[in-house]
Amino acid sequence: MPPGSFWDIPLENGYYGAGIVLERCPRQRQGHTRMFLAGLLDWIGKDIPTERDILSTGVAAQGFAHLYAVTKNKGMIRGCIDLSRTAIKPGIWRDSHVGPDVRLRRGYTDLGPSRAEANWQELPVASTWGYGVIVVLARKLYRSRGL
Repeated sequence: MPPGSFWDIPLENGYYGAGIVLERCPRQRQGHTRMFLAGLLDWIGKDIPTERDILSTGVAAQGFAHLYAVTKNKGMIRGCIDLSRTAIKPGIWRDSHVGPDVRLRRGYTDLGPSRAEANWQELPVASTWGYGVIVVLARKLYRSRGL
């Protein structure tokens, strides 16, 4: 799946969330054929997400995911957008909770040591999502909207 590929996240109440491929895993990393940086989009709808829906939203959460995060949750790839034409991009995060060598990253790209960023402790920690995590996050997003 190329970056910009988006899919529906069916919720049990008939609503949908949307996921997107933010980056593919670099070839030199183990699992590069199955892993990618996934984004949960800041979108909930009664219908399957369209390109128009995707272009008008941002990323609510991100995590490293396996292809099964799409297929095991009954989602389907619905299209692919050119991410360079959008504000959708990986956020900055840190690679661990604590320690002298905490590094900052944007997706798979190393940005250097955390001491270069004044508020690095406030950044989220990079995480690898289990297959169902994106669904749990989409449910929380749904509830936060009061729908």
